[in-house]
Amino acid sequence: MNAIAGGGARAESGVSDAAGVVVARSELIGLGSGDENVVALQLAARWAEKYGSEQDDSLDEALRRLRRAYNYINAVIKLVDPEEV
Repeated sequence: MNAIAGGGARAESGVSDAAGVVVARSELIGLGSGDENVVALQLAARWAEKYGSEQDDSLDEALRRLRRAYNYINAVIKLVDPEEV
C-alpha cells in the first residue's frame, strides 16, 4: 500500500492492529470536537495557516485570511452564500 503524505506530515509504520495502516504526524492545527462551530473554526485556522505567505505575513493579513476561510466554511455548512469580506 502506497501512501502520499501531505506537506508537513511524515508517514510512519507504527505498531497497529490493522495491516497496512500508516500513521501520519503533522504540525498542523488538529481538528475534532463535538461542536460544529469549533470544528469550522479549527478548519478555517488550518486553511489560513496552510495558505499563508511564507514571508512578511502580518497579523492583520492572517486574521483576514482566517475570517474569509471561516465565512466560507460556515456558509457551506449552513448552505447559504458566503459573505463577501
